Amino acid sequence: MRRTALLAGLVGLVALVGVAGSASGAVDRTPREVVENAKKGVRPAPDLTWVARANAGNRVRVIMTLDDPPLAAAFSARQLAGFGAKVRLNVKSSFARSYLADLASAQTRAIASLRQELPDAVVSRRYQVLLNGFAVSVPYGRLPKLLELGLAKSV
Repeated sequence: MRRTALLAGLVGLVALVGVAGSASGAVDRTPREVVENAKKGVRPAPDLTWVARANAGNRVRVIMTLDDPPLAAAFSARQLAGFGAKVRLNVKSSFARSYLADLASAQTRAIASLRQELPDAVVSRRYQVLLNGFAVSVPYGRLPKLLELGLAKSV
């Protein structure tokens, strides 16, 4: 009796999955339709040139990220994904110290290049563990030049 009930439940479940289909097959909209619907809700950007003129003397601080991955990403890439015991990041390990030194060297080179192009740039903080980059403050009017330098992966 119990075996018959189990078999009937299994047959019912197989029938339900067969009728309903998989989750990926149940999506009725294509990516193109999603993009087209999203474009319908986009409005043109307002004219903000007056903001640039009003803030010409003010400074703006941005974070510039560099190409190399930060320490946390490099450390997790060294671990075999899903295998072995979970290991916490030890910033005092030989790997971490060596990798942080490499990041600091790359950041120093990028900051030197930045200061050659924008002498009025002020670097206030450096990030190496969760983010590889630094915070830099420039006059608002010099922000386009900073974006054009190509020193960073993203600003």
